[in-house]
Amino acid sequence: MKQREQKAYAKINLALDVTGRREDGYHLVDMIMNQVDLWDTVRVETEESIGEFMRKEKIFLSISGADLAADSTNLAWKAAECIGEIWKQKNNTEIPAVRIFIKKRIPMAAGLAGGSADCAAVLLGLNALWNLQLSLEELMEIGLRLGADVPFCLMGQAAADSTLGVSGGGVCARAEGIGEKLTVLKAPSLWVLLVKPDLSLSTGEIYRKLDLMPSYSHPCMDVVVQALEQGNLQKVFENSANVLENSAAFEYPIIKYTKNKIKTRTGASYTAMSGSGPTVFGLYFTPEQCRKGAELMEEEFSAVYAVALHRSRELE
Repeated sequence: MKQREQKAYAKINLALDVTGRREDGYHLVDMIMNQVDLWDTVRVETEESIGEFMRKEKIFLSISGADLAADSTNLAWKAAECIGEIWKQKNNTEIPAVRIFIKKRIPMAAGLAGGSADCAAVLLGLNALWNLQLSLEELMEIGLRLGADVPFCLMGQAAADSTLGVSGGGVCARAEGIGEKLTVLKAPSLWVLLVKPDLSLSTGEIYRKLDLMPSYSHPCMDVVVQALEQGNLQKVFENSANVLENSAAFEYPIIKYTKNKIKTRTGASYTAMSGSGPTVFGLYFTPEQCRKGAELMEEEFSAVYAVALHRSRELE
């Protein structure tokens, strides 16, 4: 039996803008994403035969730590199916049996790309175990069919783990189009306080409600990108925003409340909602500030995480 275990990292959106909508209904975005040191653990096992129960169903999925469907509706399962098609084309035979074990730590429906991260880990893991030698670009093409955040998760995990045998990528990137046009950026050295209010949001709902808003201000993305490359973090903070907060916070006031709490109680240098929410994050220059902020927010919220932006120094 062949197996490998890897980390499927969450992400935050340092900034997020919606620039339009295609005829097929997909929204056009311009956003800056960075992996954070909060991860699910994904183990993939494969061999020609894994017992009687695998004879009809070639894929088996087990999830711990969250109440999620462990069937063909799950992105991790779909990832195995998609890369399995590549196996069939290259080997002209049925795929070997696959077992996927996911230990969840990333909150669900939180704007942190937990499902996309797990999906990316399966694609990368099977690419390595089956020696398919797919490039990062080829994997990202497959990933885009499964979810808009999957290509970034692929490039981030590939950059973080050299044993995957996939070159390229980065843990911080600008994503344009529907999320598929990625430009690697310099990752800042910062610490992150994640706070998820006790609710889950529908991404589609948040985008639809934003479409109904007459107007809203947009972040200066080119300025943010330039400031990141220059290491001018204060300029990054001053020009960043997440436009989805306009609809999410209007519909769910707890988001604005959480954001204000992080800002006023912990002294975060910058606060914003991640993705389509509801997770709100604060950024800090020292791990001590971040840990202290977590202690304060834990007095009121149950889902609180003090982590580093990926490739920053680890919290000690």
